[in-house]
Amino acid sequence: MENLGNLFKVHVSLDRLAAIDLLDIENPKEITYGELDSSCDALARGLVSRGLGVGDRIAILSENRVEFIEVLFGALRAGCVPVPINIKLANDTVRTILEDAEVKHVFTDSSRKSWPVDNLPYTDFDDDYSAFIDPGQFNAVDVSVDQVSMQLYTAGTTGRPKGVLLSHSGQCWASRALVEARRLTFDDRILISAPFFHKNALVAIKTAMLPGASLVIMPSFHPGNAIKSVNQHKCTMVTGVPTMMYMMLAERDLIKSSDFSKVRTISMGSAPASDALLGEISAVFKNASIQLNYGTTEGGPIMLGWFHPDGQPRPTGSVGYPIPGCEYRFE
Repeated sequence: MENLGNLFKVHVSLDRLAAIDLLDIENPKEITYGELDSSCDALARGLVSRGLGVGDRIAILSENRVEFIEVLFGALRAGCVPVPINIKLANDTVRTILEDAEVKHVFTDSSRKSWPVDNLPYTDFDDDYSAFIDPGQFNAVDVSVDQVSMQLYTAGTTGRPKGVLLSHSGQCWASRALVEARRLTFDDRILISAPFFHKNALVAIKTAMLPGASLVIMPSFHPGNAIKSVNQHKCTMVTGVPTMMYMMLAERDLIKSSDFSKVRTISMGSAPASDALLGEISAVFKNASIQLNYGTTEGGPIMLGWFHPDGQPRPTGSVGYPIPGCEYRFE
């Protein structure tokens, strides 16, 4: 069975741009697929050298940055299970998640000023990350069909956040289906400003890397910086939630001075979008189609978002047809 950590392996021999990291927005950092692949291998080797391996939970608690992706795919290659955690959660809730998942190691950054669990090993991206990794080649471990790839925590609408287990096979299948649904190619450049701990962004990462597209990574969402990044880096796709688009559209002076002609898709999910918002988006991003998606974390996550049959246009506000392979029951 294919290890999800090898999702972008086919592109590593090409000098293709994998990501532009805007952690320091004045000094963007470009990473090729070959460089990213080597970093993921180094992370996997670092985990294994510390006795971590198949089934061990590895938490990631940080802002968006390329190191987050390195840990995500590197842990998968080692057979570990990444556990992305919401950085805005209170310490008590973070502690609950770490204990519930039986996390063995945490990767964090300097934005996390206090630590809720004693004696739990952690690595700070801004301090000792380079000492953790072990450069060199690594062969991803073999995985079974149902082997857990990630453990994600839901918003906890009925109480504490609940862990959701997603398999390697399911996530590989979902990534391929969504690449087709979004018609992504290696020519695409995708802005991601939603937090990486959320499935909205995780889906964008995987579906971008499978065809060899490029990511433009914002550490966190800022409407003005998002507009500047789309313009400066010639993004072809913008992903996020409707609230982000509301905030971007409010930056009217910036919008007037920006060129959005390269943007061909605005992809939104996680919340409803009003007809008024959709109309404003179409007026500003004149060459872009709007793709609304629906799904649940448990569903892997997107279940609706497929094309309408026979080339029919998608009605305004529609989340599309079911993704092939998904089963539905409406009650």
